[in-house]
Amino acid sequence: MAAGYKFDTTPQVNIREYVRWETVKRGSKGANLMDNAEGYIFPLTPLKVNLETLEATICVRVKLTDAGKVEYLNGLKAGAFLSDGENTYEVTAINEVDGGYELVGVEGQAGDVLFEVEGAEGKEAKDVPTHLNYATTKISDDETVTILYGAEEIEEHKLFAPLTDADKEALGDRFYFIY
Repeated sequence: MAAGYKFDTTPQVNIREYVRWETVKRGSKGANLMDNAEGYIFPLTPLKVNLETLEATICVRVKLTDAGKVEYLNGLKAGAFLSDGENTYEVTAINEVDGGYELVGVEGQAGDVLFEVEGAEGKEAKDVPTHLNYATTKISDDETVTILYGAEEIEEHKLFAPLTDADKEALGDRFYFIY
């Protein structure tokens, strides 16, 4: 040990490995986030990006950890409509609870993946992703996000924002998913 310095080699945070980072292809330009919600979006959150205007919209996806509860909001706001493809629910309020958030008005079982839809009758996803987010970013209007053009060995079960089969199909073969 050098005089006056103390080196701590233990990690300060629990690092979550969910993709082979050396395979990630990220864009050199940023895109302006066009959402104004609270919180953060995390790496590999699905985004709908207009490459001409460089504007990005969060494709809201949540995974239930219990009946009506989620660990991460991923851009979800009260008043939004969520669907599992068969049932549609209106999120009338969001309450912070121990270890996550309670979505008032939402039913379902642990493991269900819900996506944002247009209106109470919606069954199709409101936004379809074209890219994924590169890094943890605070959600605010016109915040700049870095987008991914491709990545390999994405471990879906470790993602902060779940992806549906339709999302993976829309992203194409630029992204390779494993379980």
